[in-house]
Amino acid sequence: MGARTRSGPTADPVPPRAAVRIEDHPVHRLRPHALERTDAPRLVRQYPSGWSHALLAAVIAACANLAEDATPAAVLRTAAGAFANANPSTMAALVGGALLAAAREIGDVDDVDLKVALTIGTVAAESIATRGKSHVGEKTILDALVPALEAMETASDDALAAGIRAAGEGIEQTRSLQSMRGRASWLGERSKGLRDPGATAFLRLLEGLDVARQA
Repeated sequence: MGARTRSGPTADPVPPRAAVRIEDHPVHRLRPHALERTDAPRLVRQYPSGWSHALLAAVIAACANLAEDATPAAVLRTAAGAFANANPSTMAALVGGALLAAAREIGDVDDVDLKVALTIGTVAAESIATRGKSHVGEKTILDALVPALEAMETASDDALAAGIRAAGEGIEQTRSLQSMRGRASWLGERSKGLRDPGATAFLRLLEGLDVARQA
């Protein structure tokens, strides 16, 4: 059976799930079920066990289909489609749209340095804030994304490490708040004391990049 094609922001072919060996990817060494300690497992079972692992596998599988000389923008477009199709939700739509906006902004650059990375993150944050009608302090992905960008832009040495620290601090600062956006808002008062799953997912992304660069 040949590769499947999915609809969404892009229609890139996605190989059968059985062909995905996420355990071969360095990011697998992160805690694959870490998000289960956030809001995720309590949201009326909308997020099954290991859902973050499945999302990562879908994105890796889709990007593995790209040519060796694929541009960063092509990778972003492919990741957007894979993420949106693997997890149909408001969060997926916002992240998918943000990645597509970032792809348009960076154009045909052939490498990602700190300046390009900051551009991608800034455009993504603006897209999520605008389309999601949200801002920092509302216990969303922005509470990790925006502080991380600010820390990376002003870092004197290791920008990624600075971003990881800032994202973690941003998540902890909103732990006591009640979730007001997305599925997490369904918990109401019960969301207080929990980390936002979207913000935590972004932190795991940064940690994954750190693992990958050291592999």
